[in-house]
Amino acid sequence: MKAPVRTTIKAVVGSADPKIGNSGRARAFLKEHGIPTIVGLIAIAVITAIMMTLSDYFVKDHLIFFYLLPITGIAMYFSSTPAVVASITSVAGTAYFLFPPKFSFRIDEPLQVVELFLFSIFAFVASKASSRLMR
Repeated sequence: MKAPVRTTIKAVVGSADPKIGNSGRARAFLKEHGIPTIVGLIAIAVITAIMMTLSDYFVKDHLIFFYLLPITGIAMYFSSTPAVVASITSVAGTAYFLFPPKFSFRIDEPLQVVELFLFSIFAFVASKASSRLMR
C-alpha cells in the first residue's frame, strides 16, 4: 500500500497595483500622493468657502484665478499630481458654487466655459512649472 502524497499549495494574494504591496509601499504611496492630495482638496474647499461668502463684494467674473495661489503652493511644496487634482477640483467647484446658476454644473454663459477651460490649462502648466522649479 502506498502512502498518501501530501501536497501543500501556497497561494500568495497580492495587490493588483504594483505600488501597493505587502511592505511599506502602501504607506509610501499614501505619503507621496494621498496626504498631499487631501491637503490640496482642503485648501480648495477653504478658498471656495471664502469666495462664496465674499462673492457679493467682488466682481464674479474672474474669481477662479484666486485658486492659483493654493495650486502653485501645492505644486511647489508637494508635487504636480496633487496640484492637478486641486485644479480639477477648483474648476468643478467654481462651476458648481460660484457661476450662475449656483449649485448646478450647468453654465449659462459661453464665456464662462472658455474661462474654465483656459484656467484649467493655465493651472496645469503652472503646477508642472512650479513643481519642476522646486526640484
